[in-house]
Amino acid sequence: MLSLKIMPAYAYNADLLLINAFLWLLMFYICKPFKVLMHPALGAKQTRSLYNCCFIIMYIYSVFAFADHDTYHTWREFALHSKLGGHYEPFYKWLSVFLDGNYFLWRACVWGVAVGSLYFVGRWLNLCNRGFLIIMILFLPHSYFCATRGAAGHALALLGFILFIGDKPVHKRHFILGILAIAASFFMHKSNFLFITFLLIGWLLPLRFSKSAVWTLLLAYPLFTFVITFLLNSFIQGDFKLEFGEDMNIQGYSMEYVELGRKQYSVLTKIIDFYRLLPYLLSCAYLTYKISFKKIKIDKIYYFLYKFSFIAVYVAMLFYFQPASDWLYRRIFFMSIFPMIFVFGKLVGMEATRSKLVKFIFWNQLIYVLFFSFSYWYYKWR
Repeated sequence: MLSLKIMPAYAYNADLLLINAFLWLLMFYICKPFKVLMHPALGAKQTRSLYNCCFIIMYIYSVFAFADHDTYHTWREFALHSKLGGHYEPFYKWLSVFLDGNYFLWRACVWGVAVGSLYFVGRWLNLCNRGFLIIMILFLPHSYFCATRGAAGHALALLGFILFIGDKPVHKRHFILGILAIAASFFMHKSNFLFITFLLIGWLLPLRFSKSAVWTLLLAYPLFTFVITFLLNSFIQGDFKLEFGEDMNIQGYSMEYVELGRKQYSVLTKIIDFYRLLPYLLSCAYLTYKISFKKIKIDKIYYFLYKFSFIAVYVAMLFYFQPASDWLYRRIFFMSIFPMIFVFGKLVGMEATRSKLVKFIFWNQLIYVLFFSFSYWYYKWR
């Protein structure tokens, strides 16, 4: 029987996880994914009511994200202290006090910004179709989106950029709102400066990722990885200082992340982690093949989002093989998912016949969601 009362409140709870499983399966079912997989034209058809419905369910899923570990960790802070302290940004501390220590009301505000921003990005890009929704449902809830408060800052910054660099005529009101959104996002996570940096690079970089550019970057990957390893070792030894995320200075909190990464590093964990990343890497490869190799025609806004995704994935993977930088690659890789789902959703909707790679990505991610995100942790928490 589903038990909503748990002691202590912040303990991992398998029964509460079933709420997320139900909400996710509900979103998945109403989008008719198997029909869309077999009939691409159905995925491209605009359906505003379904779009609104899925985002409402996604919002509820995100607020009551009982399938994510971090939900319980922050819940513990509220349960013990009735407010946030320590490494949390001042905005979130103030919000916890303003809401009188109500944890789920706090989550409702934070993920209201995150989900609401992505909702308006999709509306702006005219992606109110089943193809995009299926991509979002498969990828977003299982990519730390519901776990980290940084999702609010990333989504808000992305909306800000979309408002004033979109293909539609830019109004003065949109420009002002975009600037305000980007400025506000700075206060929502310390790592957001890097997210905005990637956005700026994607926007300002005149380079078009041709075949030769992609192959050059891939061939240069070992060299860049060596350089990153050298810089990271210097950072750990104290030669450099860096603030990134949870008060990431070399004294104190950052070393907890470094030591944790080293303890958790093993060949088995990397294999499991690579399987989790595989659909995202293949999605980036799919975008690269379509845009850089096949030179498919897309609006400039999607090309901007593609460049952002490619750069973020590439930079994240530079840290992938370093045990001490596991936390860093995860944060950067997470940033790439925001623009990736919109470009992927657009290209999937443009397919006349469904490609084998898209089918493989679909089934791979579906298996991961059902048998790891839900089933494994349900068994683990029983």
